[in-house]
Amino acid sequence: MASSTPRDSKAAKKQEKDQAGSPQAAGKRRRAKKPPEMSLDEKLAKAFSHPLRAEIVSALNERGPMSASELEAPLGENLTNIAYHMKKLKTLGFVEPLEPEPVRGAFKTKYRSLTRMLLSDETWATLSPESKAGVSFAAVREVFDRAKAAIKADTMDSRDNRHIITIKPALDEEGWEKAAHLLEETFESLLEIEADAANRSPEPSTRFPTTISILSYESPSSGPDS
Repeated sequence: MASSTPRDSKAAKKQEKDQAGSPQAAGKRRRAKKPPEMSLDEKLAKAFSHPLRAEIVSALNERGPMSASELEAPLGENLTNIAYHMKKLKTLGFVEPLEPEPVRGAFKTKYRSLTRMLLSDETWATLSPESKAGVSFAAVREVFDRAKAAIKADTMDSRDNRHIITIKPALDEEGWEKAAHLLEETFESLLEIEADAANRSPEPSTRFPTTISILSYESPSSGPDS
């Protein structure tokens, strides 16, 4: 049986050191570098590549911080699936964990949303049809749930200048593009109005929650009043 002597061992170590400094080894180290940071649009597309992730973010935006187990009932999903997708959203930076809370001898971690689910047209175009349907379903359900809660709480008609407007225009491509642009400008203006209100009334108790829903979509040709 062959055995290595101290001299053989020194020679082997020198050879390993020379190989580590070789161009080939340097190339391997370069290839092992951390992958480039994803752009925001890429992160959004990845975050909402599964419809359940959109529903999780929507629920956290609506209800505030919740744990994976607390999301089971409102989302109708099992804990394992919710926990898996919550972890993916955390990795991408769309939710963050809060300080664990002691509950009956164990700890429960709640998560809060760090995004309002704002997807650009470019990002939306990269999503699969299934993901688009999931995101749309979550968004429309939020509109419905908020309206239902306002009716139940008698706040829907508490202000004389509240608005519920539905129009059904027949548009061509240019008209659709103009309408889409107008809604984008309206959205940006509403964010500015919200910021101005916070500056004027920094104390949260002096402001009140509102809901302004903006939807635009192509209607089916066989729909009501088509």
